[in-house]
Amino acid sequence: MSDPSTALAVVGVVVVLTAMLMLVKCATTIRPYEVGIVTIFGSYRGLLNPGLAFVHPLAQVQRVDLRVQALEIPSIEAASRDGHPIRVAATVSFKVVEAPKAIFEVQDYRASIAMASHAALRSVFGQAQMADIPSQLSRLNALVREQLAAAAQGWGISIEAVEIRWTGSTLNSP
Repeated sequence: MSDPSTALAVVGVVVVLTAMLMLVKCATTIRPYEVGIVTIFGSYRGLLNPGLAFVHPLAQVQRVDLRVQALEIPSIEAASRDGHPIRVAATVSFKVVEAPKAIFEVQDYRASIAMASHAALRSVFGQAQMADIPSQLSRLNALVREQLAAAAQGWGISIEAVEIRWTGSTLNSP
């Protein structure tokens, strides 16, 4: 058979390799513009700040980008208060301010912002007269932003800006 010291050396190498693998598995790096949300078996355990962090081997870390992000809202058709069909699109700039809320309070915050944007655009432009839209576009823009900010606040999202693109009536569109 083999020498007991050889067997002991093999066991030692296996233990060292296992320990190294566990360290690698437990180490995670969070970028300066991110925050990490730690969960273990679906239970929230806390936040990780930027830098190198060591977590439990069974933990999952979900990274959330804290930078301002832009979301293109495809054009939708709406009806003005006087019944004219109009087409509007928008760009929404937002940022995550409370990462746990953005992950746990809403299934997909980007999709939810898009749906809330559609609802706000239809609501605001549905209350406007067709003839008044070009001259009141900045006021309508502010109203859409207010409605969207109120909806997104509960999700830990701050609406930074909304830029509406109004293409006019769809009666003349091909």
